[in-house]
This record gives sequence, structure tokens and C-alpha cells, in this order.
Amino acid sequence: MLSGTALLLATLVPCGVVVASEDLIANESRNFSEASRAARQKAPAPTLKLLAGGQGTTATHAMFTIMCDAGLTACHYKQCCNAEDLPEIAKANARFIALYRLVPVCINNDEESLRRFCGFTDDLQGYQGGPDVPVFCSQRHLRGGCCRKLINETNPLMIEAMAEALHGFGCSLDKYMASLHDVVRGVMTSGVEALVDVPTASFLPTFRAVAPDHPLRLIMTTREPTTWATKRIEEHGAADFMCAIDNGGGRRLADMEGCMKAVVDQSRGDRPLLLSDAFQSLPNTTHDERRDVIQSLQDALAPELAQRMAAPGSPVPESRYGPWF
Repeated sequence: MLSGTALLLATLVPCGVVVASEDLIANESRNFSEASRAARQKAPAPTLKLLAGGQGTTATHAMFTIMCDAGLTACHYKQCCNAEDLPEIAKANARFIALYRLVPVCINNDEESLRRFCGFTDDLQGYQGGPDVPVFCSQRHLRGGCCRKLINETNPLMIEAMAEALHGFGCSLDKYMASLHDVVRGVMTSGVEALVDVPTASFLPTFRAVAPDHPLRLIMTTREPTTWATKRIEEHGAADFMCAIDNGGGRRLADMEGCMKAVVDQSRGDRPLLLSDAFQSLPNTTHDERRDVIQSLQDALAPELAQRMAAPGSPVPESRYGPWF
């Protein structure tokens, strides 16, 4: 057992969870039509076996090392192991990371900066910059203006993935939601067996929605909430975010798709929605707010997810430490 880390293990099996795509948001009565069911059946089978759903700064690197040593093909953010002969893993993982990294760009810059310095279109629904990542902020740029959190990359796969996300979504909430399931499905079927840390930890229910019939294991790393609320900001600053509205305690960190759906439901429909309508940067939240949300995730949401995702009528699988760790 990892020191200071609680592990939550539960078998994920069919539970009928449905998460709406862009078409279903406009047409809620068409939940998983026969055509979409047939399309899912023809899609490549998921290779993913393990989700390490703990937030970053909760011993996720240690968990990744354990998985790698066990021989699993695993990815912790941009780092993957046992995947040298599986190039599709790196490509699919880069697309997933780019999806996550687009959010801080859109929420940490005001609208004028997004247009002038980040290369987005006037309506912020698209991107008109070049294929390379534009200039990011540093001390020497602060007086002249720059694009915050759009970090330069040297990895060709990440450059390609970031360009795809920029041109494909802009800061549009609708476009982001419409592509989310395809990106998640891509990483689930890439050959990877385990995913650790963000962006995985921010989309836990989405994995269930994308492949409701596919069995998985969920592992939850935890940390003392007050410590996490301080350390996460110190180590990652504005690179992290959570739901800007209260979509249910720990879901503010772990259910980004549910957050976006809630924002769509609450909108008046008078303008195109932006990612900044749904998410806020962690530094723009209070210490108590971060502490309460991570505590809710670890103490309430994680056990709830494990129970809901277990086979109906069957007990939650136990380890020698009990049902949750």
C-alpha cells in the first residue's frame, strides 16, 4: 500500500449510464439510437483496463511506476511506458491531453487577449493562427501582452494535437462537447491498458458513457484535502481548472462533461457558449473551496462511483484493506 494514498478498486460493468453528445443535447429524446448502438458495436474494442482516477498531486507518479513495473501499457499525462511498439497510444494520448490543455488557454485569457495574442477568431469559436503554438507568457512579455497557458511544444505529436484542438474547437463549448467522446474513445481503443492523472481524472464518468459495456477497474489515489488544496496551486498554478458552477461536490473536479451539460441546460441560448462559461482556473477559487471539493471527491463521489459502476446486485470487490482501499 502506498504511504498516504488510498486506493479505490471497483469493477466497472454495465450500468446504463448515458451522457449526451452534441446531437443528443439538441434532441434529448434520442438517447443512444439504434444507429449509434450499431456504430459502437463496429468500433474497435477498448483495450483500457485500469483508470487511476485520483487528482494530480496525490501520488499519481508512484501509481504510474507500479503499473509500469507490473508490465501494463500505461500513460501518466505525456509519459507512457511499455508502449514502444504501439505508436497509436502516443498519438491518441496527445489528442486527449490537447483537449485538456485547451481549457486553460480559453479561461486564463480575456476575450481581447484571445483575439489579439492567441490567434482565435473574433467570435472565439475558431482559430485563425498558424499551425504552430503562438507565443506564451513569460516575464518579458507581461508588458506587451501574450497568450497565457498556451505553452510551446517541441514534441511533434503534441504540436499536431494542439493545432488540431485549436483549429477544431476554438474556445467553443459546443464543438468541444461534440468531439469529446471521439477523443476519449480513441485513447480507450489505442492499445493503452491504464491511464493515470489528468486528463483522465477530470472525465471519469465520460469513460463509462463512451463504453458502457466494457469492464474496467477504477483506482483512486487520495491526499489530505487541506494539503492538496495548497500544493496543487503551488505546483501547477493556472494549468488546472474545475467546474465554474456547483455540479455536485467532487464532480466539479472529476466530471467535466457533466459540468458542460449543466451549463448548457442553464443557458438561455442567446449566444454561443464558451469554455469559460463552464470552467474556472484553480487559482481563481478559494483554498476552502478547493479543500471541500477534493474532500467530497475522495470521501463521497469515489465510493458512489464505485458502487454505481459495480455489477447490479453484486458486492463491491474488496481488497485486504476493505472495499475502498
